[in-house]
Amino acid sequence: MSALILSSKKFILSIQRRIRETYFQGDSILITEQLSAENRSELTSQFGVIIELDHYFSHPATELLQRLTDNGVLPAIETVIAFSEGDILRAAHIREILDIPGQRFDQAILFRDKILMKQHAARYGVVTAMPQEEIFRDIAQWAASEFIWSTETEELTSCMQN
Repeated sequence: MSALILSSKKFILSIQRRIRETYFQGDSILITEQLSAENRSELTSQFGVIIELDHYFSHPATELLQRLTDNGVLPAIETVIAFSEGDILRAAHIREILDIPGQRFDQAILFRDKILMKQHAARYGVVTAMPQEEIFRDIAQWAASEFIWSTETEELTSCMQN
């Protein structure tokens, strides 16, 4: 059984080699960006399969699953780990499709969409920053009291100038 690691090359290479060797035992699967020959050589001992992608963050979870299927490693995955915020939703989607324990998409979206996070927290009585619609209403009221719009010149002028 293997861990599927989703990581940009910058992040995975920033982890000290000895730490990678301790936690990634050669049966882990890495999906990352295109690597240089030197970087690939450095990571080969820690990962049994390395799948390199152009435009790494633009591939949806379903395409990543197809790449895993093409490499014959899909059945071996027992956990999915996302190292960057940009991978959280893809990892959650993969877990749901493969029925792997861990954070689900409806939970992960709350970490990526701050408005949804605040709305969710507010449903449980957690006080959050003012909802967006109230902010826009307050700004509009302030602007209406501070500025005058001229339909003749199509200019906004400060009330202080009058």
